[in-house]
Parts: sequence; C-alpha cells; structure tokens
Amino acid sequence: ESRSGYALLSTVLSVLALCGLLWLALYQFGANWVRRFSQAPRDLAAGASLSVLALLLGRLIIEMGHPVASGIGLGLAASSFWYLTPFAGAAMLVRILVGSETALVWVLGTAALLGLMMEQQVLFAIFFAVSGLTAAGAMGPLRERVGVLRAGLLAGLVNAAAALLLNLAQAHLGSSAAIMAAQPLWDVGFAFFGGLLSG
Repeated sequence: ESRSGYALLSTVLSVLALCGLLWLALYQFGANWVRRFSQAPRDLAAGASLSVLALLLGRLIIEMGHPVASGIGLGLAASSFWYLTPFAGAAMLVRILVGSETALVWVLGTAALLGLMMEQQVLFAIFFAVSGLTAAGAMGPLRERVGVLRAGLLAGLVNAAAALLLNLAQAHLGSSAAIMAAQPLWDVGFAFFGGLLSG
C-alpha cells in the first residue's frame, strides 16, 4: 500500500509540475512577445479561475460519461461525452473579460491540460484548441447577446467538423475509440451541442 501511495503521489506531483511549467512558459512568452497580453493580477486571476472551472467541468463530464454511456448503449462511447465540455464558452469569457491576445495564450494552455486529463489524447487537445480559438475569434468587437450566441453556433459547427475529422484520424491511427460504427454520429452531435451550450 505504501508503494502504491508513493507512486500515486509522485504521479500527481509530476503532473502538477508539468502543468506549472506549461503555464510558466506560456506566461513568459505572452509577457515578453504578445503586445497586448495582460499581466494585471485581476486578469490573471480571472483566467486562472476560468481554467479551473473548465477543467472541473471536463472532469465531471469524464466521470459521468462511463455510467451514462453503458446505460444507454446504442454504440455510445464514454469519450463521446467529452465533446460536451463547454470549453468554447470559457474561451469567450476570457476574450470578453481580458482580451483576444490573452485569450489566445489561455486557450492553448487550457486545451493542452484538457487533452492531458482526457487520457492524454493529443487529438482532444487539438480539438479544444480549435474550438476555443474559433469561439473567441468569432466574438469580434461586439459584446451583444446575439454576438455571443452567433459565436456559440459557429463553435458548434466547427466542433462538429473537428469531431468528424478526429474520428477519421483515430480510425487511420488504429485507435479503438473509433471501432463502433455509431460513435462518430454521437461525437459529431455532442460536439455541435457543446458549442451551442457554450454560447
């Protein structure tokens, strides 16, 4: 038991150190080379809070995915629920509260952490990066409610296309995640709904 506890502790500490290095590298790059990157403590706190919120929602969706998928059946995989994570909504909030340059750095860092959390799937990290950048970029200079909803709709459409491409990539890479014939349909549907939910 002591060995397993030590292994768990060392794994947790290693992951935390890796996450810390990632954010430190992104902060250093943003502070030095991104012209309008915000270093204000209030803005950094807002970005950190939204990262924690996005990761907590992702973890909750991962945990509920297995029992719900097994209960429904019909070719529904637990990983299909991962697309419901409203990451694009958090990216839009960072864009509104802090700015587009900071949102760019935030999306890259948080998407990488989500991919790490989702069974270390680099394809999911890419999916969330595309989703977040699309949603934040679609905001434009407008802050009206219809602009947010429009950004959510666009994020949903891009999410659906990215989910389909991700399934094709998994199939060509021989991943077991794309074995069930019905799973791409679930993935595309959940990805689209995840974008709408974000809006």
